[in-house]
Amino acid sequence: TAALEVLEKIGIRMEHPQVRRMLLDKGCKAGEGDWVYIPSFLVEDALRSAPRQIVLYDQLGNRAMPLVDNNSFYGTGSDTTFTLDLETGERRRTRLQDTANFARLVDGLENISFAMSMSNPEDVPVDSIYVYSFAEMVKNTNKHIVFIADNGDDIVKMDVNHPLAGKTLVFDIEIAETGLEPEPEPTGCGSDCGGCNCCD
Repeated sequence: TAALEVLEKIGIRMEHPQVRRMLLDKGCKAGEGDWVYIPSFLVEDALRSAPRQIVLYDQLGNRAMPLVDNNSFYGTGSDTTFTLDLETGERRRTRLQDTANFARLVDGLENISFAMSMSNPEDVPVDSIYVYSFAEMVKNTNKHIVFIADNGDDIVKMDVNHPLAGKTLVFDIEIAETGLEPEPEPTGCGSDCGGCNCCD
């Protein structure tokens, strides 16, 4: 297809050094600067290895968005700088309370499956704007959240400030039972006769 030809012959710019290295290690070809050429066989292999179905669950553990076949789901957008105030009708800059209100609105709309912030609130520090918006969405909707992060630090903060956020975890696990253990070997001759030593 045309898309495969573009990836293989024109290529893409990959500015993230680790991802560029990963692509090259998998068989992509390096171009000048940040350019990478992706052979069509790699794309086809990736598509074949992708799961045919992914089921997303809401925050309460209920099945919410089965990503299979041609299912379509709709949600809101993000990063709106201005909004119309519902009480005054004035056009004004969005605030953090608007993010909370938008999330609550999404939560009550049956045909909307996921939420984005729908605002860039002016009343929070600009370098943490996405973290504040994410927190309001988590507090005000049970729907799936699609969010934007400015950098890796934002991702760590969005992990609800867990003390282990961003750290490599190593678990030492002992399997106590699998449910697949063999049946215990019978003892004795099985006759219940009481006449042999093995039944005692």
